[in-house]
Amino acid sequence: MKKGRYCIFLIWFAFTILLPMTVGGAEKVSLSPRPSEKIEIMKEMRLTIGRSILPAGASPQVLHSILERGQMVIFDETTEEIPWLLSSGILVNATAEQIWKVCTGFDEFPEWVPSCRFAKATERGNNIYDITYSLGFRFLFVPLYVNYSIRQYHQPPRRLDWIGLGGTIEKTYGWGQIIPVEEGNTMYFYTCWALPGSGLLKHLLKKYPFLDVGISISAGIVYARNVKERVELLKGEEGVEGIEVEPSGESEINRKKELKIMELLTSRGPVLLFKKPEEGKPLLVSTWITFEAPPERVWADLVDYESHQYFMPMMKGIKVLERESNKALVEYKYDINIVFFSSRSKYQLEHHYEPERITWTNIKGNRYLLSGSWELFPLNEGKKTLASYQVYYDTRSLGFLPRLILKAIPEGELAINSYLSSIRVRELRDWIEAPSELRSKLKGLKGKKRNKLWQEWKRNKKERKGNQS
Repeated sequence: MKKGRYCIFLIWFAFTILLPMTVGGAEKVSLSPRPSEKIEIMKEMRLTIGRSILPAGASPQVLHSILERGQMVIFDETTEEIPWLLSSGILVNATAEQIWKVCTGFDEFPEWVPSCRFAKATERGNNIYDITYSLGFRFLFVPLYVNYSIRQYHQPPRRLDWIGLGGTIEKTYGWGQIIPVEEGNTMYFYTCWALPGSGLLKHLLKKYPFLDVGISISAGIVYARNVKERVELLKGEEGVEGIEVEPSGESEINRKKELKIMELLTSRGPVLLFKKPEEGKPLLVSTWITFEAPPERVWADLVDYESHQYFMPMMKGIKVLERESNKALVEYKYDINIVFFSSRSKYQLEHHYEPERITWTNIKGNRYLLSGSWELFPLNEGKKTLASYQVYYDTRSLGFLPRLILKAIPEGELAINSYLSSIRVRELRDWIEAPSELRSKLKGLKGKKRNKLWQEWKRNKKERKGNQS
């Protein structure tokens, strides 16, 4: 069993270093016919062309101040035809033109894009390019290849959108957005969703459908950071002096502005913030989300610990050991099993209640989750709630093999922990917004029957929201 999981891990590791997040045998790629009019491109790329990282009314300066403190991952669950789009954002010490040059320098991709063997672009006119990629690596001494193509629509030097044209990837949509804020300082966002058309990853995603989120987080983070490193490296070689930017600070005015932009961003899905920790230090992941419920309702469900076992994935048991008006001691049992990553955890968290805030500390058992907090902010005159969920993760507590595995995977630690934070807030959101009849019914079911009903309701919920929009 352990050997099987280790082999699966090697497969997963190979996938995570690939930007398009798929693998398969060598395939021929045929490009679609050249589009004759710009309107055809707009129709082809309808899922991305009208979208922007910045919602209407959002200030780029405020978003910039947030990125000064670390990287960002943004979920957009308001998409049609596909489940979501995921954006990875980073601050680059360069101009928009310098970033654009790197992102469209396809001939040089093999020098810095992971596993890229070659990239060939064919200009179709009107800022339209068909691009063929070939990625290659060795798995257990066997060469494996990825061949696929995309069509890009360029709007230099701020944006490029793309759609898949075939190959190992069945479908892919995305865009790169470059947002200048001040001289020599620019925000870069890479947004993507992809569906494999063949290969082992297609089989794995069918068996473990939640894997796409973790792999997307990892691939997006790696690509965005590689863009930053590549741009700043070339800038340094050109002898251009870098511009140091001082953080904006935590003034009350900035705090209010940041809460406003978080309200706008989380209207589409969760937002994750993090900073790469020092070697051996715990990783802090901050996740923001909006609940379609008043703060008192959210609070009641947060402290109704026993009910979390009915909807939270991988939770095997929960028991309130002590409860007082201002605190609670809760024991958790988890069986985390994400393909190669397996960890059975049992620990006790001591929760302390403050006005609109819950803090907790790990006092006994596995130390993977060290400490964290929930903080609630009322929205829309108290009809909705903006929430911040923070967790310190310590992968050193998982043992030698998991530490070795996560160290080997590019951004593996961040991908796993970000996935766990994102799935927790998303499941809690769905539970809070679920009708009471469904919640009662779920409590009366067990195992596969409960999970089947829960997943079916969530799919219907997304479809209803899609029809309303």
